[in-house]
Order: sequence, then C-alpha cells, then structure tokens
Amino acid sequence: MVRRMCRVLAAWLARWGAERGASREDIEALRKQPVCIDCGGYHLGMCPRVKRVRLDSSGRRLEVEYWERWDRTRVVFPEDMQVEADTGEQRS
Repeated sequence: MVRRMCRVLAAWLARWGAERGASREDIEALRKQPVCIDCGGYHLGMCPRVKRVRLDSSGRRLEVEYWERWDRTRVVFPEDMQVEADTGEQRS
C-alpha cells in the first residue's frame, strides 16, 4: 500500500505544477492515506516544514523545530484535491 501511495503521490506531484489536477483514482487513493502530522498535507520524503527533530533512544519524537518559511510547492493539501462529483474536474 505504501508503494502505491508513493507512486500515486509522485505522479500527482509531477503533474501538479503543469495541470493542477489529477484523476479521480489518484485523489481517492491519496484520501485513504493519513496526512502528514507536521504540515497536514501529502508529500514524498521528509516534510519540508520540519527543520529539526529530536528523538529519544526508542525513536519517539521529543521535540520538533519548524522552518519559519517553507516550500509548500512540494506538498499537496487535501483541500487542493476537491473535485466536482459529476464531472471529475478540479474546483477552482
């Protein structure tokens, strides 16, 4: 399931800048995945909002430091994936 999510998200992000849209299947596959706890969106790899994470010896997060300004272009937010029910087109 994680591999499918990564493939779908990679395809979404590849098209995002050019088309600002995705297929209904892409959107539904992403909606089934949890959003990032740090930025509230979907992205590949480490969250672009996170500057530094401090972990304890067991790997649990103790502290998270965020960038004051961060690159949102690498994140797809759930509200950006709204589609019209009957046409499959993205809302403006």
